[in-house]
Formats: sequence, structure tokens, C-alpha cells
Amino acid sequence: MPKRSPSFYLSAAGLCLSATLTVMPASAAEMPVAETAAETAPDPADAPASPDAPPSSEPDGTAAETSEELPLEPDEEPELPADMLVLPDDDPAFASDGITRPIEDDWLRMPPGQNPLYWRLELREQLGGTSNVDQLASGTGSLTNQATLTGLLRYTFPSQTQVLLRSQGFLFNRFNLDQRDQLLAIPLSLNVSQWFFDRLNVYAGYLPIFSQSLNRQDGQIQRFDQDFMLGASYFYPLNEHYVFGGLQADYMLAELSEFQYLSGLLFAGYRHTLAPNLFGFVDARLQTRGYTSSPELLDEIRFGGGAAVQWHLLPPWLILEARGDYNQVMHFSAAERNAGIFSIGLNLIAALQSDS
Repeated sequence: MPKRSPSFYLSAAGLCLSATLTVMPASAAEMPVAETAAETAPDPADAPASPDAPPSSEPDGTAAETSEELPLEPDEEPELPADMLVLPDDDPAFASDGITRPIEDDWLRMPPGQNPLYWRLELREQLGGTSNVDQLASGTGSLTNQATLTGLLRYTFPSQTQVLLRSQGFLFNRFNLDQRDQLLAIPLSLNVSQWFFDRLNVYAGYLPIFSQSLNRQDGQIQRFDQDFMLGASYFYPLNEHYVFGGLQADYMLAELSEFQYLSGLLFAGYRHTLAPNLFGFVDARLQTRGYTSSPELLDEIRFGGGAAVQWHLLPPWLILEARGDYNQVMHFSAAERNAGIFSIGLNLIAALQSDS
């Protein structure tokens, strides 16, 4: 197998950055995926809100009036009255979904390197903004700051089987909405993948996600969720460029049962070498979600895309990146969840790593 330069893999690591905060988790992501592109992320538990959103707005205490009950047809599911439905806004323990983009999953899509043992320590500082912090139809925007610390260890066996261990911590600051600040952590995730022909990668993974709200006046929120993923990606080199695509299935075991879901993710991306140490990226994703607390098979669709330019100032130790992302949430039973979110960010990435 030909040896690829470290900057090649650093470029791949920029595919799913945390420039957009949702993711998307989690199973960053978003990682497969993930869930990674600051649509970004990694916010813990997932609510039927959007993939990268901070804690939702406060409950308004109102409940829709229910209509007079009618006899049920045979095999017809009984409909719950409105006062028994639990939306994320009405849940005092609600914490937004930060799994798809903040939690980077691009490591799973990296082709195997020449050396079997690979490690990396990375500190990423991002300044940017989002058009919709709460990812609601009436959400407000904010300037944002995100600091990310990542430790990664990967071993490739002669059979091209890879075992990848990763720990990450995220600190989210929303300057205009400080009650939406959040700490998110992945204590230790495990991913096992098998490469075929140096291009096709089949993988499975486990992602524990812990989150802690900060600065909330109505009490702090702690959540622990677990993401189980199974997927496949395909990598195709084009001289100094490459394209990739894949499918991923996730089961989000949320601490609150209302937020557990099954999802399917379709993703694709392209990297173009603009000049030595200068790279351009584009990526797109489509995710479907069905919440286990809902009788419907499909409750939500999320789709989006991003573009980035990455300059390797001192490869592989110092990288500067600018990125923009757009994400759309379409919820079929809660119109207030339908929202489009645009995010931009400037990332400074410092890293230490072994030869790949």
C-alpha cells in the first residue's frame, strides 16, 4: 500500500469539523459522520429538536385543547391528548442535540496508513456564529466560541482491521445567550473497522456522551447518552484529490426514553488540493430519524451541507481553517421544530501526532 503523507490525513480530519453546533454524537456525529462538521457534535442527548442546538426555550405552560373523543376503528392506535405529550420545550431536563457535527467522525473514513500504530493529540479553537441557537422556528442567533480537546489512538492489524480509541471534550460558549453554554465529553469511544482494497471501510462503534449545562438560572442539567453505530464508507482517490461517501445507521440510547431514536445517515464529500498545503472541502448529508416513543416510522428529516478551506501552516502541527455550514430540520408533527440553521467558523488547530 502506498504511503500517504501526514498532511493528507490531517486534511481528511477536517471533513467533519465542529464549525456548526447543533451532530451530529453522536454518535459525533458526526464520526460517522460521523456526526463530524461543527452541524456540527458532539450537547448530549438527542431531542427531537435539531442536530446541533443548545438547550431549548422555556415551557410556556400552555396546552392545546383536545377534541371530543370518538370511537376507535379496529386496529386504530389511540391518540394521546395534548396535555400528555412531552416536547423538548416542556422537559426540564432537556439538553439539545450536539451529536451530528461537533463530534467528528471523519477518523472512520480515513484510509489506513503505512504505520500500524497512529496517535494524535489535538487542540481546536473556533470563533464563529450561528443564525439559530435553539434551532426553533423562532430561534435567535449568537456569536459562538468552541474549544475542543481530542486524544486518539488507532492500531491497524496486518488484516487491515482497525481498532480506534478516542476521548474528546467540548466547551461551547454562546456569547449572546450565556445560559446556553455547555460542556460535552466523550470519555472513551471504541470503533472497529475493516478495510477492503484500501477503499471500502465497514465499521461499528460505541459512543458514550456526557453533557453538563452551564450558567442556567433554572438549575443545571446533566445527561448521559449512548450511541451505537454501524456503517460503511467508500474512499476513492483522484490523483491529489479524493471523494468519499457512505451510509450509517445509529441507535441513540438516550437517558430520557422520549429522546431515543433510530436513524439512517447518507453522507458524501470531496477534497480538492488547491495548492501545496492548501485544500478545499465540500460535503453533504441526509439523515432520517424515527423516535422510539412515537408510533411513526419516520418523525424527522435533517439535511445539510458545508464548505471549507484549510491551510496547513506548519503541517502537521498547525492548521488554519474557515468553514460554513447549512442544516435544515423538518419535523413532521411539531412545526416549531422546522428550522434552517446557518453557521460559520474560523478554526485554529494545533496538534501533535505520530507518522501515519
